[in-house]
Amino acid sequence: MVSLIKKMIYAATGILAGAAISSAQTTSNLSIDMAAELTRVGVSPAAASVKGVIVTDTSASWAKGVPQSVKSAYYSLQVTAGTVSSVNHGLKVDYNPIRIPATEVSACNGDGVNCAALEVQTPGGGQATFTLDGNSYLLTTMGPPCESGVTCSFYFTSWHLMNMVREMNGSAPIGFPRVAAVVDSPATVYLMDLERNAVWLTVNKGSLPTTGNIGDLQNVQYDGAGSLSLNFSANRVLLDFVRDRVMLATGDELLIADSALVNMGSTGFTAVVTVPRAGDSSSQILHLSSSAAVWTTHYLVAESVFLVGQLALREAQQPLFATEALGEELFGLSAGGTQGQKWHLVNGLLVAQAAPFVLGGPASEYRLIRGDVWKMTDHAVSLIDLTTGSQVPTSIDNSDVRALLPGQAALRRQVGTNCRYAHLVQHAGSSAAFKDSGLVMSCNSYAGITSSGEAMAMYGQSGTVVQAAYLTK
Repeated sequence: MVSLIKKMIYAATGILAGAAISSAQTTSNLSIDMAAELTRVGVSPAAASVKGVIVTDTSASWAKGVPQSVKSAYYSLQVTAGTVSSVNHGLKVDYNPIRIPATEVSACNGDGVNCAALEVQTPGGGQATFTLDGNSYLLTTMGPPCESGVTCSFYFTSWHLMNMVREMNGSAPIGFPRVAAVVDSPATVYLMDLERNAVWLTVNKGSLPTTGNIGDLQNVQYDGAGSLSLNFSANRVLLDFVRDRVMLATGDELLIADSALVNMGSTGFTAVVTVPRAGDSSSQILHLSSSAAVWTTHYLVAESVFLVGQLALREAQQPLFATEALGEELFGLSAGGTQGQKWHLVNGLLVAQAAPFVLGGPASEYRLIRGDVWKMTDHAVSLIDLTTGSQVPTSIDNSDVRALLPGQAALRRQVGTNCRYAHLVQHAGSSAAFKDSGLVMSCNSYAGITSSGEAMAMYGQSGTVVQAAYLTK
């Protein structure tokens, strides 16, 4: 079986080596000096470090701030007066042509559950004017805006309104930056628009309900669909741009902000789950996304996307040390003594994916990536054949693998005094086959790589200068 797997890998590697990346993929580079912008917002540039670069598909409706359930050509929202510092809510629009007026608008906190109707003036012609957080808006509907049916509701997130007010322009979609850097400083985390070299969103660490200082940001994870996880040493903060909310998970509980994302934590957080202790030790948070949170000894699966009162906490059958999400599916990896096992989390139940395999080394050397189990040490990286527990060779031409993420890897290559990090992409049909993407970065500036859905970014920092080399489909 192992020899057959090897032959398949070598065959796939040979095919891959002679192929271009993809005619639909493009590579780009950016280099931005953050010094002036960080100084403007009161941060010492020397105390700031980049923890990830996010590349966004701006055609996605969430990124543009355009609701999915409406025909964008049939409505417009314009800001007629306002100041960006006063945006504290999202905006819900309800359209019903048999009602007078046909349009009702409401101010909402968080994910649009807690809403209050606004007073609306209707000058006629399908127009509605109103005030929200001191800002004045003009909503115009040109015929029924509903994608299907006669009536519909749609939602403008607080961060989308923030950008509209900031630009004083509602004629063009203004959304999440196409290329953004996540910048950590002692008191604040910033999302910086690298194309405009400007701070786009601010996360004040002091507003997060943690015991003591939340500490430095370790890394970031982005799902490519509107959710960004900020992973601190013992806590995770989820910025959910689709549902306009902030979530925080510790080893003991899960909390949701009572205010919209752009005003995160201003009115406090509500604890929606308290995690039971396992004996004398508390759990550690392993995974946090817009649909589930997973702890080492207990896990929470919430098909209702964490709506308060609809949460189901269940105890795992096995202690988990690694988890990941692939779309709506969740996977876990457990270790008992000298054995490891891959699990599939289905509706709150753990289902074994394969027989236990022998752990060749400590559990910390094993990772779960795209549903595959990998072993990664300082000297080698290999795929684990779960039917036999054996290590399968890869097409990576250098054992000095410094990063392995979904669909990509980074190698440190040194020839004499020339040291570079090379970026690799994974073959779609063979998990163990990789090819150089063409993106490289000097060892003096390399900081890491970030997976952003179908996009990939290699980033580096030299002083206050940030470099980003990225690949998109």
